[in-house]
Amino acid sequence: MRRLATLLACVLLALHFTGAAAAQERRVALVVGANAYRSIEPLRNAVADALAVAARLQGLGFEIVGPVLDPTHDAFNAALDRFEAALQGAALGVIFYAGNAVEVGGRDLLLPVDAPAATSERQLRSRAIDAQEMLAGALARVPRVVMILDACRDNPLPRDPARGNRPSVGGTRGLEPIEAPRRDDGGSLVVLAAAPGEMALDRLPGMDTDPNGLFTRHLLRSLANPARPLPALMG
Repeated sequence: MRRLATLLACVLLALHFTGAAAAQERRVALVVGANAYRSIEPLRNAVADALAVAARLQGLGFEIVGPVLDPTHDAFNAALDRFEAALQGAALGVIFYAGNAVEVGGRDLLLPVDAPAATSERQLRSRAIDAQEMLAGALARVPRVVMILDACRDNPLPRDPARGNRPSVGGTRGLEPIEAPRRDDGGSLVVLAAAPGEMALDRLPGMDTDPNGLFTRHLLRSLANPARPLPALMG
């Protein structure tokens, strides 16, 4: 939990601005949530997470692309096109994604709802969104980018007995850390909902009735008071 608090403090440091100069800066956020997977395990919290984060960021003055809910591969790409166009002339871009994701060959692949129950890397890559490419595309248009991936769950792809009952494609669970391209006039922050190679909790044990996943509910609480001093957030 200490790690979670530190990550959220870093996110808030990048997201909140005070003073007249900040009020004049354009900030744009792409918010995506995917629950209704057709061929792999569906999720329960991701759409609610995206709706809540979009509303909170809009209240902080962000222009919102989306929220993009249960997107197909084509719809996800179309939203990326709209996001990159909106970033022109902005000071900060934010990407929030809640949904299934898989690490394949050191790349983090975000899965649209029509992602196949793939049995080969080529098949999966053709219907997934590469998180590293998405970040690089944003950084080519805006000096500062924050990417938040609430997607570190068990690999949802079919199990392969030939691989010791491991998933047919990709790592067993979790995502890989993302090394973003460097810029002289800004930079990026990438936050995963769990440590690399580890899982994020959707719900707490027992009767957890909160509609949001554990990481997102903490993010929302922090964003509720963006002017709070950073040391207090870290506490």
